[in-house]
Amino acid sequence: MRLLIVNGNSTEAVTQQVVETARQAASAQTHIEGMAVRFGANFVRSRAEEVIAAHAVLDVLAEAQGSYDAAILAISLDSGLFAARQLFPVPILGMTEASFAVAGLISERFGLITLGSETNPLYRDLLRRYGAETRLAGWEVLELRGTDFLGSASSKDSKEAIIGKVRKLATETDSGVVVLCCAVHAGIASRIREQVPLPVIDGIAAAVMTAEMLVRADLAPKYSISLPGLEVVGVSSALQEVLHAQR
Repeated sequence: MRLLIVNGNSTEAVTQQVVETARQAASAQTHIEGMAVRFGANFVRSRAEEVIAAHAVLDVLAEAQGSYDAAILAISLDSGLFAARQLFPVPILGMTEASFAVAGLISERFGLITLGSETNPLYRDLLRRYGAETRLAGWEVLELRGTDFLGSASSKDSKEAIIGKVRKLATETDSGVVVLCCAVHAGIASRIREQVPLPVIDGIAAAVMTAEMLVRADLAPKYSISLPGLEVVGVSSALQEVLHAQR
């Protein structure tokens, strides 16, 4: 199968990181390609930036349509996920939605680790959207440091901070599993597995394996939002074509 990883943030280094993590999680028969959005924030931290990210994600999916059997949104706010499912007739996975789903298979209660307290309102929106509020046992936030926050987020110090947060969730809450958010943290869960007392879910790995299952089972969206007379202007020609298509 062909799997497209769309980085909803505009940082190419993160795209490379999530693609590497996805390839490690995928089966040998899965071909993975990664693309970053062409416009938008390098790290989404506000509702305004997330709206822009959602548009940018749809733009990438439209440009690449026909070249993938499933797609994963490598942005932990899952920006544009529900809109993408209305437009594209293949499985579209959000890394955080997939993480929450897998967490529910491991434990009734989960802990959450996110990056940057300014994103807290956006994650609260996600928890409500996915009906996960009552399952949340604890929430820890890693604060951004300095101007090179993306570099610091993937550093050795950040890894140690994540280990500390997992241990805190294990001792101070009834979490049975931890969801580690943020695409820049892709790959860390597997590296700290032997150093923490709880299983830690990597959103990219969870989404890859879920996407493979959906493709094998031939499960994909079967509905469309196409309406007679619909006109959208000012977007890319590829996205305009998708919006106007009748399926």
